[in-house]
Amino acid sequence: MHCNFMSILYLYFRFKAGLETLQFLTALKEHPTVLTPALCHTEVKLSAEQVENLFQPVLSPQGTLCHFLSYALILEDNSAVTLEEVLMFAAGVPCVPPAGMSPLPRLHFMSPSTSKFPMANTCANILKIPLLDSYTAFKANMDFGIKNSPAQKHIFEQRLRRAAKDRRQTQICPVNRVWRERRMNSDLSVY
Repeated sequence: MHCNFMSILYLYFRFKAGLETLQFLTALKEHPTVLTPALCHTEVKLSAEQVENLFQPVLSPQGTLCHFLSYALILEDNSAVTLEEVLMFAAGVPCVPPAGMSPLPRLHFMSPSTSKFPMANTCANILKIPLLDSYTAFKANMDFGIKNSPAQKHIFEQRLRRAAKDRRQTQICPVNRVWRERRMNSDLSVY
């Protein structure tokens, strides 16, 4: 355990020295709130407007884009699928990263003969949605396709890890308590 602690401490001080090379650590200490959005992840619930601005339609046939925008508005309120799950399905991330997304997510439209369910290319951030006549069929197929995608396994595992972490934080063992007290009393903090 001692060896592991020392290696972590060594890595910490190397990281801190790296931040000090361009006076970045000094700027971070003086203005911590300025860089918080770029350096820290915050859980922000996506809105339909953000999804509308995020996804760029490519050659939208008339009516289909309206289906997608209506779908996003319904997902903003309580639904079987969330906007975060749509983004996870399309881009492989459940939220927009602090540095933004590159490339920006795009909407492509498929004929019903290709597929009646949505498809995605997470490397290129492309969401391919089916061209269907009725909105109810569009919504049902979108819900089914997104809920049964491999990305849902990742979201489920992420929620389990978060719940386990919350349980662990409520049950602090004596070793962690001693470590936290030492950390609070020493000069190991970045700020």
